[in-house]
Amino acid sequence: FFFRVARRSWQPMGCICSNEDNPSLDPKSNPNERVPHHQLGGDNDDQTQTVKHGSKGDGKKSESGMHVPNRIESVSASIGIQPRVVSQTMSTNDARRGSTTIPIGGGSINVPIGTFEAANGSDTRVPGGFKGDGVIKLQHNEISVNFADSIEDVDDEFVKTIMEEVARLASKTQGKLTSVSLTESSRRITGHAMMSIAKMASHLLSLNIKGCRPEDCKLFDKGVLNVCLAAKGLLHLDVSGCSLDSHTLKEILNESRKLKSFKMNGVIRDFKKKIVINQLSSSFRRLRDLQTLEISSCLARYETLKTILKDTGATLKRLRMAHTVFDGHQLQELLQACEQLEEIDIYACTNVVDEALAYLCKQNPRLRTINVARTLVTDQGIQWLSTEVKGLENLILFDCKKVTDTGIRALVKAKKLRQLDVFGLEDLSDPQTLQLLVSSCPALEKIQCGGCGLVEEFKRGGTLKINQCRILY
Repeated sequence: FFFRVARRSWQPMGCICSNEDNPSLDPKSNPNERVPHHQLGGDNDDQTQTVKHGSKGDGKKSESGMHVPNRIESVSASIGIQPRVVSQTMSTNDARRGSTTIPIGGGSINVPIGTFEAANGSDTRVPGGFKGDGVIKLQHNEISVNFADSIEDVDDEFVKTIMEEVARLASKTQGKLTSVSLTESSRRITGHAMMSIAKMASHLLSLNIKGCRPEDCKLFDKGVLNVCLAAKGLLHLDVSGCSLDSHTLKEILNESRKLKSFKMNGVIRDFKKKIVINQLSSSFRRLRDLQTLEISSCLARYETLKTILKDTGATLKRLRMAHTVFDGHQLQELLQACEQLEEIDIYACTNVVDEALAYLCKQNPRLRTINVARTLVTDQGIQWLSTEVKGLENLILFDCKKVTDTGIRALVKAKKLRQLDVFGLEDLSDPQTLQLLVSSCPALEKIQCGGCGLVEEFKRGGTLKINQCRILY
């Protein structure tokens, strides 16, 4: 057995993150928190480096000097063990000792605790621990289950075991299961696993089954439907890349009327070889509170998109429909009902032109994030954009071949601009353009300009810093 450490960072749509964005991801950034890999099987403190963190309220020190709050009544610890992650509920005394006993096969082993979260929401790290991906977390009486991407051996039996642990944890802490994320690591699960989740789903608010494509599609469809039927208050649903049948999705959308976020990127054909989204056009009208809609790479017809956005556009704030075929005039018609958008992604919608971008910006002055990568937008479109959208924070112009220094200079009006992607703009060649932009936009933090005409001015693959802004090339 050995520990597996997985590090992650959140990144906004279209942006590139690195260790420099989040120092906590860099193993060299805080050497005082680095913990040696040590053997399992005993309480040998000689091999354990003490890691001290502040914690809320008064409390006592653990045997190794760790400060633990008195008011912790129960905690849920996530311990990474290859090839599974085992979750264990402990008492305060167990937490202070910094280790717990985990049953393995017919016996048990004593292992150091990694990250655990107390019932009151405080987060504490104990000696020998690691900041990694766990399965069960309890915070403020809300239980979340995340089968992280780094876990490869997820099957029906493991899901069932975890759900049983969730039930025990809920009974002890009065917690409620509010979030389940299966993600792409769960390819071996079937409908039986989903049935196990359905038994605990009455308070579920978020379900992520992105990338789940089991062999028995019909049984899996039935299990997903049962989860959604049990979760009367479901707010967030991500089925991107799944092999769900259009009939199943229809029933889910008909019953999940409180949805605020629905993502089905890459869901193309069902087992009958029909384009799924084109069978769902009438099912969105019941989603009166929908704020986020992601339907990229779904092969949707223009008529389908028009119906969906007509029904949901009044409340939409985030819209993603990359790799979708429509021209500039059709885009204007599609967005007639959308007046509250804050983020839009039309990446690789190759027929989008300046006039469509101008209409989009005039119709939605609250826009903060715009992704028009690989479109026909020119300098004129950028000038209109910088005039109409006063709160622009994130702009992705990746591979917009018709944008030059003139268009980028127009962005000096975007005083709130934080991130800019001009990767692949071959006609962006004047270094003074970036200097002017950085000096005019005080909030600008990062410019991605790799592959553009400016690369010859710098050393390839490096980072240049002008004032507060990092320029990646």
